[in-house]
Amino acid sequence: MTGIYVSVFVISAAVLSYEVLLMRLFAIVQWHHFAYMAISIALLSFGASGTFLYLQRARLIDNFHRVFAVNAAGFGVTVLGGFLLAQQVPFNALPSSGSPGSCFISAFSTCCSPSRFSPAPTASG
Repeated sequence: MTGIYVSVFVISAAVLSYEVLLMRLFAIVQWHHFAYMAISIALLSFGASGTFLYLQRARLIDNFHRVFAVNAAGFGVTVLGGFLLAQQVPFNALPSSGSPGSCFISAFSTCCSPSRFSPAPTASG
């Protein structure tokens, strides 16, 4: 059981580090207004995955170790892939301020994907 607690600690530290990285990325690469987007990404992802855990708790508790391992691995893959993919998305805040089809949605969704996996291992511990 100690291994679960250690892995929850490591995943939680990685999630916090990733959110700080996103805030620094948005503050430096884009305008500082977009740094607050990292907070909304975290809140949206934690809320969505917490709702999923609540609604599916009976089914997930039976397969706890498998669900925990899959979500931890999913977080590890998507944190790296999402960050690298978000760097490839061209985004200029000036022309996209009024257009609904901007690349902003793509950047937001690629940065949001790792946080979808992170609360499940953290909350299941």
